[in-house]
Amino acid sequence: MLRPARIPVMAIFAAVAEQAGVGVAEIRGPGQPAEGPANWPRQRAILLVRHLRPDLTLADLGEHLGGRGRSGINHMFQVARDRYYDSLREQAAVAEVLGRLGLSELPPYDPSSRRGRNLPGCKRPRPQSEARL
Repeated sequence: MLRPARIPVMAIFAAVAEQAGVGVAEIRGPGQPAEGPANWPRQRAILLVRHLRPDLTLADLGEHLGGRGRSGINHMFQVARDRYYDSLREQAAVAEVLGRLGLSELPPYDPSSRRGRNLPGCKRPRPQSEARL
């Protein structure tokens, strides 16, 4: 599948917010309690941005989400990815957002296309140190 043209991050946030019935400001805003109304939509937005905008690093995405740190963004992505693969309801919600963006399916996630290259699972093996005599 060909990757779609660059979709603006704010367009992705707006589509997720509209589908979830929350405001874009809630998705981009500061942290909330674990059961806050924008937590799942925020994680869904992170999942979509990571798939649709491989040019953005975790730090770039964190800046779009109120200055969140790289590790927090990565954790939210992993939670969203696991939920997406485990839940038909989440897959339907993602499909609805993709329809709002004019796409038919989620492009495959390719961690090797990231600029940072230091994501979990993408680290190069360290060379074996030579034994000392």
